[in-house]
This record gives sequence, C-alpha cells and structure tokens, in this order.
Amino acid sequence: MGRPAQESKGESFASLLECDTIRYSRHRFPWHLHPGYYSFSLVIDGRADLVFHDQLIPVEAGDIVFIPDNAPHQTIVEDFFTNVIIRVNSTLTSNVFGYSEKSLLIRKPYAIDLFLRWYEQLRQLRSSGIQLHLIKAFIQDMSALQEEEGFEESQEAGQLDVVRAYLHQHYGQPIQLQQLSQVSHMSPSHFQRRFRQTFGISPIRYLQSLRVDRAKGLIKQDFSMTQVAYETGFYDQSHFNKYFKLLTGMAPSRYQAIIQND
Repeated sequence: MGRPAQESKGESFASLLECDTIRYSRHRFPWHLHPGYYSFSLVIDGRADLVFHDQLIPVEAGDIVFIPDNAPHQTIVEDFFTNVIIRVNSTLTSNVFGYSEKSLLIRKPYAIDLFLRWYEQLRQLRSSGIQLHLIKAFIQDMSALQEEEGFEESQEAGQLDVVRAYLHQHYGQPIQLQQLSQVSHMSPSHFQRRFRQTFGISPIRYLQSLRVDRAKGLIKQDFSMTQVAYETGFYDQSHFNKYFKLLTGMAPSRYQAIIQND
C-alpha cells in the first residue's frame, strides 16, 4: 500500500486554517462566527465567558470547546485567556457533526491529553504539508468525545431532575450544597456548573426562589410570619425577610397587606 497523498500548500491551508496557541488580554469580542471553519479550542489558562444564543458559558483552564462554523457567538475576556485552537474546514466535519449550531463544552482530564497530542502532531506536520487523513482522524477522535459527552449529559440531566425533586420535597429543611452534590452524584463544583447551565441559576438561588414562592402560599393562608419562616426552611425571621424582599422587591408584611386588600 502506498503512502497517503499529502495536500498541496493551498489545500493544506483550506483544510487546517489554524493550529496555534493564542493569548488574549482583556477584550469584549463582538458577535461573530467563522464561516467555513469548525473550531476546536482547549483553554490553557485564564478564563472567559462565551455567549451563544443568549446562553453564557464560563470557560476555564482544562475546558475544551467545540464551535460550529455557523454558530454566532461572543467572547468576553475580563482579565486574560490563553487557548490552543485547531480550526478545520467544515466540509470535513459536516458528515461527523452535521450542521448543528450547538456548541459543546467538554471537561475531562484525559481529553486534554488527547487534544494536546493531536495539536503537537498537526503542528509538526504543518510545515511539511498536512496529510488529510490525519485531520480526519483528529475529527473522529473529537466526535468520540462528543458522543461520550452527549451520553453523560443525558445521564446528568436525569440526576439534576432528581436534585430538583429533592429540593421540592425537602425545601422546608436545612439544605447544604454538599447534600445536593451527593444527591446528584457529582462533585460540588461540577454539580454547580451543570445546574446553572441547565436551569439558568445557581442551586442555592433556585432553593431560595422555591422557598419564597412557598412562603407566598402560606401567607395567603394566614399563617403567621414566624410559622411561614419555619415551614419554608429559613433560619429565622430576619433571614426570611431578607430573601423575601430580595426576590420580590417588598417585605413579607407588605406582600401580606397587598393580598389582603386585593
């Protein structure tokens, strides 16, 4: 069997636009996309916020991000941000990833090693002419990560539903973040990230909102404020007053007066 044919310089540029490490300082990038090129990025250090379709995704060291060529996005760097970028022609990814605009965030230690091995290999071959079959092999490895992540995301979605049900059942009891992470079978940091990504707020804010809504129902039933605070899991009357006003814009007594006069 003969050796795989190498691309010419023009074809090489078309297949692999970037294979570089780039450091950014504080900057707010405008909304943009990368027509014709699918981006794979590994964060080396620093952090940034990526915005897709009004969804803000914090990324930090160790995160791998897939960005389709037709996905408008914005990058916000508050301090600094260094990433390894591999950007390939989207004609090579369309049969693997399709034409979805959905980005993907992967957080796995072994995925970092895999990504960096491919990065070094593609960089070494870039000067002598990239072999197309190697780019395709890289894309297949990234696709395998995506499929695994998709499976785990579906599992985690079920675990988060269990957490939410737990909150609705036990909101009147003291609940700590550590308890919720144990219910979810995730680490505390990963649990908090996944909960925020799924529901748009932190688990603690979700719990506070749930308690305040339940408190409104008890106030309408003419429970005393002391009873309401106790039944909805607040530490004391002061704690109850603080979060009720934070989330409704008024004190519990003011809310009570409004519904009584309605």
